[in-house]
Amino acid sequence: MIESYKTMVLLLAAMMTFGCTRQTEQINTKTFNTFIAGHLEKVEPLRREAALAYWEATTKGNEEAYDRSSELELKIREVYSNPDEFTFLRDLGESGSISDSLLARQLQILYNAYLVNQIEPSLLKQIVELSTEIEKKFNTFRGTISGQKVTTNEIKEILKKEIASDKRKQAWLADKQVGPVVSDDLIRLVKLRNQAARSVGFESFHTLTLATSELDVKELDEIFNELYKLTNKPFSRVKGELDPVISG
Repeated sequence: MIESYKTMVLLLAAMMTFGCTRQTEQINTKTFNTFIAGHLEKVEPLRREAALAYWEATTKGNEEAYDRSSELELKIREVYSNPDEFTFLRDLGESGSISDSLLARQLQILYNAYLVNQIEPSLLKQIVELSTEIEKKFNTFRGTISGQKVTTNEIKEILKKEIASDKRKQAWLADKQVGPVVSDDLIRLVKLRNQAARSVGFESFHTLTLATSELDVKELDEIFNELYKLTNKPFSRVKGELDPVISG
């Protein structure tokens, strides 16, 4: 009789635990769905405006469009820098209470997007503005060949069709003239990004990017090492055949 009573108590406790767990899952799922709806309401119009501004900036080289693109990009990243929302997503993920596979995937993507932006506001602003400035310089810079400015498309056409080695060399060098124009800014951006990554617990921006892209550093290295082993000899053979043709 006593054993039977113990069994009933254990069953009842298990049912109560299951009921509480199930209720918690339902509450958290509903809360998360509400969060997603509110998040989309904030982010979708910003992303649309940012995409249009970026398109105008890159296709026309418009100074105002670049400023607008930078401003909108910062607004988007400020949404993802919200510490309270980040904590909510982190705690929700750690609870393991989102059982639906699609919602669980959305939770992981949102968590990664928030994680990479959990940095000091002024540092975030510097990174966004400097990134935009570098891209603007890349897109609007025009190299010169024999004193004449040439577009990137013109350089590509020369490298694609020109037979004379000296003209190909001039075009190739013209394509690299942007280097000194952006080098100082790029070095500064690398330092700022690494500073931001360290502030959220990562060694560098590189490792942070890999982690939030759900890539394993060791596995990635193994893939590229294997790729090198498989392609090195064929590449060397083809290059040996092409070099005399290109330099002729």
